[in-house]
Amino acid sequence: MKRIGTFFCGVLCAVLVMMLAVPSFAASVTKAIEITTGIAVYVNNEYVEPKDVNGNPVDVFVYKGTTYLPIRAVANALGLPVDYDAKTHTALIGESDKIDYSTELFSQLAGKDFYFSSGVGGWSTELQIKADGSFTGSFHDADMGTTGEGYPNGTMYVCNFSGQFSDAAKLSRNEFSMQLKSITTEKSKDETWIEDGVRYVASDPYGFDNGKEFRVYMPGIRTADLPEEFVQWVASPRAWGSDIPETLPITGIYNVAGQMGFGDGGENDQTEPIDQTDYSAELFSQLAGKEFYFSSGAGGWSTDVQIKDDGSFSGSFHDSDMGDTGEGYPNGTMYVCSFSGRFSDVVKLSDSEYSMQLRSITTEKAKDESWIEDGVRYIASDPYGFDNGKEFRVYMPGSKTADLPEEFIQWVAMPRAWGSNIPETLPMTGIYNVAGQMGF
Repeated sequence: MKRIGTFFCGVLCAVLVMMLAVPSFAASVTKAIEITTGIAVYVNNEYVEPKDVNGNPVDVFVYKGTTYLPIRAVANALGLPVDYDAKTHTALIGESDKIDYSTELFSQLAGKDFYFSSGVGGWSTELQIKADGSFTGSFHDADMGTTGEGYPNGTMYVCNFSGQFSDAAKLSRNEFSMQLKSITTEKSKDETWIEDGVRYVASDPYGFDNGKEFRVYMPGIRTADLPEEFVQWVASPRAWGSDIPETLPITGIYNVAGQMGFGDGGENDQTEPIDQTDYSAELFSQLAGKEFYFSSGAGGWSTDVQIKDDGSFSGSFHDSDMGDTGEGYPNGTMYVCSFSGRFSDVVKLSDSEYSMQLRSITTEKAKDESWIEDGVRYIASDPYGFDNGKEFRVYMPGSKTADLPEEFIQWVAMPRAWGSNIPETLPMTGIYNVAGQMGF
């Protein structure tokens, strides 16, 4: 129950519903009045000491049976933004398009370095915002395994960019919204050049994909109230794992449409330093030589994958429909796919769990291409199991199955006929397509 001293509840409701706009009058009269002070204010059973914008205590008083409270103190206690429009002599509580909070927001962001990254030094987008809302940044991603004539030292995907944020709105005490007004890149996408034995390929500014509205979350906001995608992105390089803090210890920027999150690395970040170790060699050496299968378990369809110690992989998918016959293919139809690609950017999440990124995948034949051979019609398919694939988790033998995604367990249990007898620990090595929710 809300208790606000002797302040009548109906008045508070009017403040909240009407998003109070209080006109001020040009003329003023000074007179002595008799008031009653010493009124205590409680919001949601918590004592609130009213203060002005400079943090000085402000009296709550009763005059002729009416209790008077400072607007800013009440709004702050309720988590609502408050401002004053001098041009119209209007006090504003709650969301309002009449006030541009750009100066307030950008002054707090200026001087910070924001990062959107995999957390292992593989790829990263860095962003710096100035007090006027303009920004500069850079993206880089290394693929030292892609070499060729003139670039024996590998390939780098890079992007230098600049732009402008504007139209900042204050949504709450710890949350702002800002609009991406413009962004330009130094070089055209896919422009290439070679320098010091490295081929450079101009890329897009990763992290700004489909970007229009960006939310800014200040330290102290509840992580449970933030988008799950934002928390996942800022948690990964900070190795939070499942230990998500209750309140955000950093300043964060969230691309709403792109569902991508930047975090600053400033004094507010109380988490462990980012682990810059690339665990690719450690992981891929353990996966090399193994055969991984994603299948129905009944011999109808299956995808098999073999990963090499450099992270490259090859595999095949097949599915048969022997009842689908026709002229020239009396023996039925087979859906097949031969593919190859590369994993990279390995993060070690624990002693028994890794994360790796799907860098590339190509198929031998174009989808739906068909041909007939030995009375069977073959139709080129997608590599089933890689659907929507970007991040893949690797679970080592001994991982507690109760801690693993249910979808992963269901897929690997099916061909092994575990049924309801799920082992307490994983008896084999597993690979999980996070977005596709498919398990090898």
